[in-house]
Amino acid sequence: HVSVDEPESIAYLAGRLVEAGAADQLAILAARVARSFPADDPEAAARLSRGFATWGIRDRQAVVALTSDLVARADLGDPQVVADLLSVLEYGDAAEQIRLLLQRDPASSVSLDKLGSIVWLLEIFSRVGAEEQIQVLVARDPAARISRRDVADAMRLMGCLRRLGFEEHADAVLARAHAMQVSIEDPESVALLLDAYL
Repeated sequence: HVSVDEPESIAYLAGRLVEAGAADQLAILAARVARSFPADDPEAAARLSRGFATWGIRDRQAVVALTSDLVARADLGDPQVVADLLSVLEYGDAAEQIRLLLQRDPASSVSLDKLGSIVWLLEIFSRVGAEEQIQVLVARDPAARISRRDVADAMRLMGCLRRLGFEEHADAVLARAHAMQVSIEDPESVALLLDAYL
């Protein structure tokens, strides 16, 4: 017996059921997840999504069964949750589930407070071909509130924007980061900032 309040346990059990070819038991687990899993809990959803990847759930039907309710109800305010869920769906080749999640327009809803998660979300949007979502998210100018503690993530955002073809936005990020007057006591930020000029 596994509690649906334990995301890692769900993911582990699902992985073992897939491995054993226990389709009936997997269906029962999926039904329990759909009925009871707290999909409105961003942290729980993220832990479940990461668990799927950790335990090797590649089977498309298993991924669809275990994420169908999350796709419909997951909190779109947390970019890490959205990115993790999209990553799992991509992992399971669940194109229809990806389409349904993107229809909810997560790019318009995610918080811009976690710059590192925004970079991850842009990257996964690119991987699943969500060009419109990329445009929407970039238009919201996620780097507008860069602070000194965000410089390392800002540099990652700049690199991501360049890879995606948003040169002007990338230059704007670099200018903002430069204006932060990076502390020499933060070697990672200094290195990333120097790399940006090379």
